[in-house]
Amino acid sequence: NGNTTSITQSNVTDSVASIYQTASGNRGTIVQSDGSNLSAYINPLNTVGTGQNNVAQISQSGNDQFMTITQGSTGGMIIEDTGGSSNSATAVQAGSFNTATIGQPGSYNVALLSQTGNGASAADTNTALIDQSGTGHHASLSQTGHLLEATLLQTGTDHFAESNQQGSDGLSWISQT
Repeated sequence: NGNTTSITQSNVTDSVASIYQTASGNRGTIVQSDGSNLSAYINPLNTVGTGQNNVAQISQSGNDQFMTITQGSTGGMIIEDTGGSSNSATAVQAGSFNTATIGQPGSYNVALLSQTGNGASAADTNTALIDQSGTGHHASLSQTGHLLEATLLQTGTDHFAESNQQGSDGLSWISQT
């Protein structure tokens, strides 16, 4: 409980960084800069991670980067930020009161974000944001549960965006400019 893990890699090629979070109140951060063909994972072997109120953050700059974060339970926060081209970001959360943000400036980046509520009649209150700027991005956001909020922002040209919500009291907003 309450652990902090940080990995920093710079000026590297073909590298992998992984953090595993269990229990509650943990913070995991991976920073990869000025590299290519880099991969970053937080909870890669857990289907949805474990614990409550965990924060997972990955920041990458460069080209051909790949990142995945999975979290489960309650109150998780995901922040994925990647700049460059041909990058892929995936965020998966299960449970309630979760927040996920993916930011991707550059070109030809892919963002996939999925949030699944706890399945009970109580409010899930999950919030998701994908923000992409540049050219040729693909964004896909899927939410299941109650009291959901999804925002997809894309500025530039030649983008694709889709948002799918199942449940009640959902709000989905897509802006392409």
